[in-house]
Amino acid sequence: MRHRTPLIAAAAFLGLGLAAALQAWTGLGGCAFRELTGRPCPTCGGSRAALALLTGHPLAALAWNPLAVLAPPVLLLLAACRRRLDGVPRRVWILGGVATVLANWLYLLVRG
Repeated sequence: MRHRTPLIAAAAFLGLGLAAALQAWTGLGGCAFRELTGRPCPTCGGSRAALALLTGHPLAALAWNPLAVLAPPVLLLLAACRRRLDGVPRRVWILGGVATVLANWLYLLVRG
């Protein structure tokens, strides 16, 4: 099961991205965190990024939310390289994931 984790995560990101794009396209919903705090959440812009990707605007998608755009292909690459990465301790994966999400959130906060 451990070897399938990146593949499952990539599929989840893609599925959530499509759902978010549908939400943005229909105009339903919004970010509750931003409504309450006035600041973007770690995933803010994910809907717009998915919609930009689906309409052929990859640079705009990266500007909206780099993590939403880059996570699926990186996770698929990790799944493809799983045998070479078997020796990496679990805490390294967790710390790397947390650091990536925090870096993305910092970008979103600075961007406004």
